[in-house]
Amino acid sequence: ADEVPAAAAAAGDKGADAGGPRPLFKESAADKKLRTTVFMSDTVPAWISVAAWSVLGVLAVLFLPLLYGPALKWYHVALAHLLGPLMSLPNSFGCGLTDWDMSTMYGKIGIFLFAAWAGSGGGVVVGLAICGVLLSSTSMSATLMQDLRTSYLTLAAPKAMFVTQVAGALAGVVLAPLTFLMFWNTGLVGQRGGPYPAPYATIFRAMAVFSTQGLSVLPLHCGTFMAVFFAGAILINLARDTLPPKYARFMPSPMGMGIPMFLGAWLAVDMCVGSAILAVWEYVDPVGAELLAPAVASGLIVGDGVWSIPASLLGVLGVQPPLCMGFGATSTPKS
Repeated sequence: ADEVPAAAAAAGDKGADAGGPRPLFKESAADKKLRTTVFMSDTVPAWISVAAWSVLGVLAVLFLPLLYGPALKWYHVALAHLLGPLMSLPNSFGCGLTDWDMSTMYGKIGIFLFAAWAGSGGGVVVGLAICGVLLSSTSMSATLMQDLRTSYLTLAAPKAMFVTQVAGALAGVVLAPLTFLMFWNTGLVGQRGGPYPAPYATIFRAMAVFSTQGLSVLPLHCGTFMAVFFAGAILINLARDTLPPKYARFMPSPMGMGIPMFLGAWLAVDMCVGSAILAVWEYVDPVGAELLAPAVASGLIVGDGVWSIPASLLGVLGVQPPLCMGFGATSTPKS
């Protein structure tokens, strides 16, 4: 058994030297034993998980109907809280395999089920509220599982990782509403063509309305267009997965085509410019691009996200583009 990781590592090194794919993570039998011992010696007791889940369930059943009533009933929240662990398990497992959090998909399932259950009398509010419950529970479980995997790889204590997650969640309880109000006070949230179009708000509400009233609420021929493009997306994905790689790389991504239709052309332009820069970088310096491209991309994404905070403050103050900025010395330097 000890020879298998060594052989795999040797094969990986040989492939890397020959220009083949590099292994992302190597772990010898001794390293695996050490990591497993450290990880399992400091686990979170099961009773803490059960007690926390029960307390949060009671709080949700008591207070969510007060916030979103009278349409949202206590038994809606109770059933959603019971469904949370059942949906969190496959989402966490899939996120661990693919690094893709599918919590929004489980939230959409909640919209369809609970909005149809409540009917036209408040079904939209019920569906969206339950979507928030399921989305938050599945997303947090997937995030925690990823962090626990990080603690395993870095020999960090699982309890310490769990405590930091709890501290971050408590901070989010205060910071998230304040951040939302900061953006909301700009008066630009939800405006088409504005800086904060909030496309998911429109999409999720449309799903809730559709679940309560059916196809009759959609514009003329909208159902036909939905069916045609749904089938087209399936065929394109099928072609991408079945064609040889030299042809499949020319097939477009339906997800990539659909997202700019909601967010606007600016996203497509950003992606096009970034892809062009990466293509040139990979041609000029393939090794450097492979090593540094994720770091550069992460920096650009974070920088763009951080800029939204001062941009929202400028919006609250009524400052509109274009802006004129000047930089100069505060004093004449001495010779």
